[in-house]
Amino acid sequence: MGNSFLVTTAIPDPGLQLLSDAGRVTVLPDPPDYMTLAALCASGDFDVVLTQLRDVIDAPLLAGARLKGVSNFAVG
Repeated sequence: MGNSFLVTTAIPDPGLQLLSDAGRVTVLPDPPDYMTLAALCASGDFDVVLTQLRDVIDAPLLAGARLKGVSNFAVG
């Protein structure tokens, strides 16, 4: 079945296409606040979260997360 990816803010192709080829992709319509992101990461619905620089991924969020991985899309 592949992995399930949560993308907090849309990224350009070919990135989204590569993720789609590897599994199910959910792109949030708006950047999440901390509590929403924490709840999504803890839901067990996603294997990997792809974040942006504005997203806060800290120890308390990770303690409750049910993820296989966290990645960041950024430049610089």
